[in-house]
Amino acid sequence: AGSLVAYAMFITDIDPLRYGLLFERFLNPERVSMPDIDVDFCQDRREEAIQHVREKYGEELVSQIITYGKLQTKAAVKDIARTLGINFMMSNDIAKLIPEEKNINIPIARQDPTITALANVNPLVNRVFSLAQRVEGMTRQTGIHAAGVVIADRPLVYHAPLYRDGPEGGPVVQYDMKSAEGIGLIKFDFLGLKTLDQIRDALHMIERNTGEVIDISAIDLKDEAVYAMLTAGDSQGVFQVESDGMQTLLKRLKPSNIDEVIALIALYRPGPLSSGMVDTYIRVKHEKQDPDYLHPLLEDLLQSTYGTIVYQEQVMQIAQILASYSLGEADLLRRAMGKKNVEEMDRQKVRFRAGAVENGIDAKKAEEIFDLMAFFAGYGFNKSHSAAYGMIAYQTAWLKAHHRAEYMAALMSIDANNTDKLIAYINDCKKGGIDILFPDVNHSYGYFDVPADNRTQIRYGLSAIKGAGSAAIQSIIDAREEKEEKCFTSFMDFLESINYRVVNKKVLENLIKCGALDWTELPRRTMITALPNAILEAQRVQRDIESGQTSLFSMFSDPDEIPKYTIPDNGEWGTAPKMVQEKSALGFCLTGNPLDAYRDVEKKLGYILAYEAEEAAANTAVILLGNIASCRIMTNRRGAEMAILTLQCRDQTIDAMFFGEQYQNAKRNLFSKTAIALYGVVEKRKPSEDDDFEKIIFCIEKAADELNHFRSQEGEALKNELQ
Repeated sequence: AGSLVAYAMFITDIDPLRYGLLFERFLNPERVSMPDIDVDFCQDRREEAIQHVREKYGEELVSQIITYGKLQTKAAVKDIARTLGINFMMSNDIAKLIPEEKNINIPIARQDPTITALANVNPLVNRVFSLAQRVEGMTRQTGIHAAGVVIADRPLVYHAPLYRDGPEGGPVVQYDMKSAEGIGLIKFDFLGLKTLDQIRDALHMIERNTGEVIDISAIDLKDEAVYAMLTAGDSQGVFQVESDGMQTLLKRLKPSNIDEVIALIALYRPGPLSSGMVDTYIRVKHEKQDPDYLHPLLEDLLQSTYGTIVYQEQVMQIAQILASYSLGEADLLRRAMGKKNVEEMDRQKVRFRAGAVENGIDAKKAEEIFDLMAFFAGYGFNKSHSAAYGMIAYQTAWLKAHHRAEYMAALMSIDANNTDKLIAYINDCKKGGIDILFPDVNHSYGYFDVPADNRTQIRYGLSAIKGAGSAAIQSIIDAREEKEEKCFTSFMDFLESINYRVVNKKVLENLIKCGALDWTELPRRTMITALPNAILEAQRVQRDIESGQTSLFSMFSDPDEIPKYTIPDNGEWGTAPKMVQEKSALGFCLTGNPLDAYRDVEKKLGYILAYEAEEAAANTAVILLGNIASCRIMTNRRGAEMAILTLQCRDQTIDAMFFGEQYQNAKRNLFSKTAIALYGVVEKRKPSEDDDFEKIIFCIEKAADELNHFRSQEGEALKNELQ
């Protein structure tokens, strides 16, 4: 985004002059290495861009890049177990013992007391780990780099060996990314960014529903509604700022202009957060601390970031302003600082001091500034990248603030197969006053849709139903559109209209279980029980129609008097079984809540809703009932295991942290498939002394003593039964 030519040619959408982006960050004639070129396209059109490059430069000059997959710990254990003939269930159980952390290796994994104990008593397990340790880290398979494309100046066979991934696969350079660059090939990253698809789909939906054509690149960047939404932390689904940590930072920072949104993306990284840079930035913004511009000459440069050196470009400009560096030289300085190249840094320090002294700056002060630059350069971020992503973040926030239903529908369509995200987005829609309509074969499309006559509703997309592929969905929609009334009229009419070469019995079962055929007014259990015979009858009718046969009844009787196939009434499931079936089809419950089956238990034990727990005073003991949505096992700073549990309660999800003895006691229940009781204590902490809001934490470590009053004999018995 630092290239003015790229902006003028509509390759990029960010004006580098307005945002102070430096061309030298892109292409510097004084630098030996080639630039790293990343371009984001709509995810579903990325292949078009690659094909365009092949056509433009010639197939023989363009290739993707190979990757080599190495055996990670879990994969090594599973592969060895399979080779030894151990059944899948047992090998999976052994692999599950290994913590989920990245880069963990077998010697570290074997320090876990559970693994050690199992290996000691089971020689087969011990053999699995011993052999897995010998193959761990070895190359297992080849793949294709997710984004990398090389374009050469002559046929690639003169540069590198090529590989074809199957008869239909394109040529792939057999050198991995670093080796390909090492022989002089330049790599371009053609990335697919699903957020661009979301923006496009939302704009199409808005135009269809309202007739309004929106130029997303020309929206008002000073929109108060957008900043009010971000300041409130209402950023679920907003690009780059939807995580819990980002929502907390938004509430602290309270961004009021696009430059602060761009800075936010650059600051939300471990280095700036732990070094105090973020706290300083926020305190100065809210006038709780005076800015430190290092030198009067730097005030104009650092004013927009409140005296904090946030970007690598600012390091370069400081060298230019104070020590008369060219921007090409300054880029080399920035690289040396970022890579902590001591020898090069010593040379640069002499050069910087001499240049600063020539400009009338005290040598000692120049050295102090150089050391501060080196400190900030270690945490500095590429402003071109941050500006591009900050702009997309603002565009998605604008869409959510002004066209919430269409934006959330586009968002859910893209993440239709991610159950955890769908649950979060649906909860966010409910908070924003948007109703989610259950799937319906008479009204739903493959994607999530907003009805034109009611823009406070989102119709659930058929593509999010388990096992329903795109071909089956399109076949159902095509059959519906062929109807005179553009809808199916009955259960049997639906079954007689669909193509069984594409739509199988499993798809039909899941459509019934999730409520997509509730409009027939037949109970779901009745439809499921009758389905095998009903399909046979429907297929018979289809065969008769295809062969041109008609029945005696149809020849002599009124069509309304022809006997219809009767669906035997087998009643409906109870609440809990019905919700279990719905969850199997959708991944969660949309039309009800499986926790409804535990209402009597909740009343007797004194359970409360999640929002009530969040509003409770600090150190209040609470009991919550819910289903486990996710559980992350990690290691704290002291090396001890802990868990962060996300519990799906009746009204919303809440997070709880397990430590120490409570973690060990609860370990076996943290991946339970049924409802669990959560005994905890509400803790309220301010992220920093300067913040006026509190972060709510459900702490389990100290809950035991606080909750004795809940444990009556009846309550204990019910709790045990529930768990």
